[in-house]
Amino acid sequence: MSTVVLFDDERSFVSGFRDDAIVVRTVHEAEDLFRKFGEDNQVVDELWLDYVLSPGDTTEALHALEGVTVKTVFFHSSAFAARSLVEFHLKRAGVVTEVVLHDRSVFL
Repeated sequence: MSTVVLFDDERSFVSGFRDDAIVVRTVHEAEDLFRKFGEDNQVVDELWLDYVLSPGDTTEALHALEGVTVKTVFFHSSAFAARSLVEFHLKRAGVVTEVVLHDRSVFL
């Protein structure tokens, strides 16, 4: 079974697409989940990231991914200019993977 995480304060996937995803809505929830994954040596197959949260942004939690293997990151924010900032924080946490821009067609 693959591990899929959606980190977005508002959106959810459309029914039938990644129904097994773990959804985190806040920086605090994401930090707790990412730390637990690190402790359990959990591999994240897909990490779907928004950028703008209310309040804050996803980069505030990405440091907690240190030690976590993430295979693919999908960046689906309307703040496309933030992609390089997200990539910077992922690399800083040791997550060296391609960040794929994704349209929002898979969301409600």
